[in-house]
Amino acid sequence: MKTSAELAAGDSAEMFICYSKNATNSFECIVSSLVATNPTNGTFTLVVSAYIKTSAKPASSNFTTDKSFISGTTGFNTGSSYSKRYSQTGAQSSAGSNAAAGTSSPAFTGYSYPGGNKVNSDKKTINSSFTYSKAQTDAMAAKAIMDAMKTGAASSLQGVYLKTTASEKARASNLQMIVSAGALSQVAAVGAAIAALAMAF
Repeated sequence: MKTSAELAAGDSAEMFICYSKNATNSFECIVSSLVATNPTNGTFTLVVSAYIKTSAKPASSNFTTDKSFISGTTGFNTGSSYSKRYSQTGAQSSAGSNAAAGTSSPAFTGYSYPGGNKVNSDKKTINSSFTYSKAQTDAMAAKAIMDAMKTGAASSLQGVYLKTTASEKARASNLQMIVSAGALSQVAAVGAAIAALAMAF
């Protein structure tokens, strides 16, 4: 995600992607958020979280218009639609450096916060990384899971949110995303589809 101007103190941003995990009614949402704690000193707080939803397919109507996807009147942390599975906070002491991760709360087996979560030195570009791994002893079972997730990513719900002293905007939309064979990590990286949404800001 990239903003049109440098982030100022108190500015906050979020981006997310929700996709189907398997053929049943099970959805995963990866959410990345940040607060420009003290950008003069290059200090930012970045959080990566994972939510699950089993009641119905995620939709833009699940979120309050032009409010935080996380803490709006309706959103990931408000209401009963979504359940938080994993969350990891990282502190970044200088723009351009990786945010050092703290303790996961809650933690969940297979989820991790790798290097690459940071605000670039331009103080406009937000990079977010997220890793999930699960061992499968059966090759066919592993392939079935991968195929289901790639199919789900092809019609994912994605969103971006930005709050500054001047404005507060949020956009969520169903966008098609191409996931190449053996590159499921692109699901969490979001890529060009989320960048297209960010252009609205």
